[in-house]
Amino acid sequence: MRAHGRFRDARAKAYALHPDQQLSDFEAEAIFYELFVTLSWLDLLLRHAATDSMGSQLVTALKFVRGKVHHRLADAIEFRRDVLLQLHPTTASGSQSGPLAISDWCWRATTEVLDGPRTKSRSSARWKKEEAYERALARTQVSSALDRVATLAGGLFAAEPTC
Repeated sequence: MRAHGRFRDARAKAYALHPDQQLSDFEAEAIFYELFVTLSWLDLLLRHAATDSMGSQLVTALKFVRGKVHHRLADAIEFRRDVLLQLHPTTASGSQSGPLAISDWCWRATTEVLDGPRTKSRSSARWKKEEAYERALARTQVSSALDRVATLAGGLFAAEPTC
């Protein structure tokens, strides 16, 4: 949870400086450092049996991608400069201008994680895992998934002793 907090702080700092501009490579790398640490902790969290109660599609998708990249979750993400951020109404009349293109770290497309096109010849269980990844993570912002994990996992380990 602390690593996730540092990741959120790094993103907030970068976007506060440039809310309507693309992030520089330096800012993207600063966010990536905290993202990498958070993904490392996520890898450990996914090994814990309690994660199965966090939400089947999200957990299935995260476990699938973790298995595909052999515990190197950083290999499953990419920095994109074409992420569309939906804007909320900005006036009393409800007018909205947008979406706004921003830069952010995103999960790779399913075909990139699989190293090739998907085929129906995979086992049914494997196909379901790929589908979960496609629906829950592929081409979405990594921060969104990590925020959902933090929300779901927040109370899971409260009763466990800390080291």
